[in-house]
Formats: sequence, structure tokens, C-alpha cells
Amino acid sequence: MTDTKLGLGLQTPESTPISSLLGSIDSKESEDFRAGFAYATTGGVERVKNGLANSLDSTPSKWLVSFDYGHTQPEAVRLLQDIGDVRVVGAESLRRRDSLNANPRFHPKFVWIQDPESHHLMMGSSNLTESGMTRNWEATVFLRSIDPSHLAIEQISSWWEETWGESHPVTDELLDWYEDIRESSDVSPDTTSEEYDDWEETNHPRNASIVWARLGYTQGGSKNQMDIPTQFGEFFLEDGDRWKVDSEYYITFRFEGEKVDRKIKYHDGSKQTRIYLPTETGGTRLAEMFNSNKFDKTSLRYYFAVFRRVGEYDYRLRILPPEKVSEIQTEINSAQERDQVVETDEETNRLVGWV
Repeated sequence: MTDTKLGLGLQTPESTPISSLLGSIDSKESEDFRAGFAYATTGGVERVKNGLANSLDSTPSKWLVSFDYGHTQPEAVRLLQDIGDVRVVGAESLRRRDSLNANPRFHPKFVWIQDPESHHLMMGSSNLTESGMTRNWEATVFLRSIDPSHLAIEQISSWWEETWGESHPVTDELLDWYEDIRESSDVSPDTTSEEYDDWEETNHPRNASIVWARLGYTQGGSKNQMDIPTQFGEFFLEDGDRWKVDSEYYITFRFEGEKVDRKIKYHDGSKQTRIYLPTETGGTRLAEMFNSNKFDKTSLRYYFAVFRRVGEYDYRLRILPPEKVSEIQTEINSAQERDQVVETDEETNRLVGWV
């Protein structure tokens, strides 16, 4: 009977990073290495390669990852292929629907190392990402020297065999499809940004990856401005910025194939507080959407604006008519389940949500 040793990794932005604790389960005698992570980035893979070098040198490794919402970087998958066998959970369902919206999601985060006499396990909230391993608020358990006959080992072994068997091997064809849809999809991050590589719960739009809202029906006399709720405001700010009446900021939007710089302004209107965000189309498309009858479901009031954070002061924007709302239904449902939804005002009864 082995004596199991327990360690905790309770990470904050100022604490010792979880990546520095990986050595507590590393082993030069490893006979099997298995790991499953919802999301992977190149920075996260490098952290694990360095922290578990002995185990990875001792035996071939097996990795389970997901393509859910595009958070896993294709480059990270290739790095994992260089050191082991990689499979994607839920890949067949995503390809069949040609979508990165996953329901249900693959969300485990663990490493399981098997020695001849004992097993070692890391399990917790940290994804295989740079931020998950170094600076996010995370909680991870490290268990060393688990007896191979322990019930927990039997359970994880059964789970692994079933999940591995249902997953899809990584092929060039699968990666090509993933890279293409990831580049064009509005539910995936930009591949150059690791600052927002995790989709985690947040209680404020400022820390969100995506913000969505129903648009307003008041567009001003020229109808060339998009009226969006004030609750959007702090989503566009970075650390040190103050969101106050009449403050202005310049940010970048990617919209309808264009990349342009625009100014946003926090404006205190007479009936409700608004943010006026002119679009690069000069109002042409917005004017076509505009309908003076605010109760007509074809009017702009029933459209959705969906913003995804790409980088610092850099965002991707889509404007969706009512019939296209199903394209962001997963994000809407996720926001509502987490209570990440607010109502803007009684008059328009619009919703804002974030994930």
C-alpha cells in the first residue's frame, strides 16, 4: 500500500504559478502519460513540457483536447503531436454541423501519470494555456503515489477508455477544417491573442470574451449611428481607463471584412444612457435596418450586436437580424445560466449578456 501525498495549487495573479508545481508529480519512471484539457495554447503546452519533462521523456503521451469555441490553438495541437498521440473530443459533431458552438462542452483539466508501483494525478480548473498555468485564479489538486488498486484509478481508467474511444484522431484534414472555420467564426478568438484564451465565468462585461445585446431603435436623425446599451461600455476599456460621461476612446473593429478604427463615446441621453458607435459603412446598412415602428420585429430594435474581443482595443463585430439569432443562442443560453445578463431599461426592455 502506497502513501498518497496531497498538494494544492491555489493560483492568483500574484502567487506561485501552478506550472512551477508540476514537478511534484513528475517521474523518471513513468510507463504511461495521459492528459485531458478543454483548451490548449502553445504557451500552455510549453509550460507542461518543461514542468513534466522527465515523464514525457520516459513514455509516449496521449492527449485529449477540444475544438469547442475555437479556444484551442492549431499550433498547440501540432506541438502536442510532436510529443504524443492527440485526439479531439466532439470533433465529429462540430464538423457535422460545421460549427464551433459545442453543446455539451468537453471541459476536463487533468494529467495522469502511471509509474510501475504508483500513479500521480493533477486535476483542477487550469486549462493547458499560458494564463491557466501562470496567472489566472485557479485551484488544482496534486496527488502523488496513489495506489494503482485505488477506486479512483479504476474510475478514471474507465472514463478515459470510453472517452478516448469516442474521440477523433487528429489528421491534416481535420486541422485544415479547424483552421478555416476558426479564422472565419465569430465564436472563436484571434489566433494571435492569448490574453483572452480562456472562456471562464466573469461577473462583469469588462472581463468578458464576448458581449451581445439587442440594439436600440433610436438611431438619431441621420440614422448613421448604432445605439447600444451603456452596459456594453466597460467591455471596451482596458486597465486604467475610466468610463465616464463624455469620455472618448479609439478602438479597432473588424466588421464586414473591413478593419477600421472608430471612436466610442459614453453619452448621457435624455431618456436613457447610450453609447453611440458609428460604423465604417457610413450608416448605409443601419439605415436599411431602421424602422420607425419600434414594435415591428423587422426593425433594428430586434437585431443583435455581437462583439468578440480580439486583443487590446481590438474587437470583432457582427450585427444579426432576428432570423439569425440562433447563431449565438449558445452564448445567450450560457450568459443566462450564469446570471451574466442585465436588462437595460423599462422602456425598451433590452437585454445585454456576456461570456
